[in-house]
Amino acid sequence: PYFVYRPPDLPVDKPVPLVIFLHGYVPGTARTDPYLVSDFVLRLADRAKCILVIPHGRTNTDFQYAGEVDVMRVKAEMLAFYPVDPDRVYLLGVSMGGAGAWQVACHYPDHFAATAPINGQADWFRFWHQNFGYPAREELPDHLNYLIALNNPLDLASNLKNLYSYSQQALTCFVGIEHTRAMVRQLKATGAPFETFEDPSDMGHYIYWQPDCWERAFEHLADKQRFATPASV
Repeated sequence: PYFVYRPPDLPVDKPVPLVIFLHGYVPGTARTDPYLVSDFVLRLADRAKCILVIPHGRTNTDFQYAGEVDVMRVKAEMLAFYPVDPDRVYLLGVSMGGAGAWQVACHYPDHFAATAPINGQADWFRFWHQNFGYPAREELPDHLNYLIALNNPLDLASNLKNLYSYSQQALTCFVGIEHTRAMVRQLKATGAPFETFEDPSDMGHYIYWQPDCWERAFEHLADKQRFATPASV
């Protein structure tokens, strides 16, 4: 299942942008109690004249495996059933969805015009070790290293060479500012197009409860187009 918001005054004679929003972790999220967004975000969609879609992502899968399949299936259905411009499809995610926005973009950079992760972990090895006390990367057996790296944005950052990203991370977020800073270093080394914002707000991880966080994201996504014919990948 997925939730679609289509602004009432969208033009009917031309394709429009699509924002795919990936939700954060909520223990009780379910088909009958989905993670939706505030009316303020819907007004931003009105202003941007874009369709907003929210995949359920099989609850709290970190948008990996079955969750990632859902995201790409929803994208395909939106292109089939709505007047979506395939060159203006954007990924926007918060918290767990921010991690998903990094990862799905890294796996399918040719499908999107831009990605905008907000407080999303970019390094699963660091996240599980520092936040939950799991073994450090160098202590893991080879098969776990391999499997985690397949979905680890930091390992896949070079795939964003031709895809714009606009990341936001709170300085006091429990996820850790180093996630975004490490990703930025990788993007610089790759020569990828990106911008980033370190938010000093005392909201910490929950900066996405504030309108200005969403406004920045929509503003930076607005004029981006899918780069369909890169010289190198």
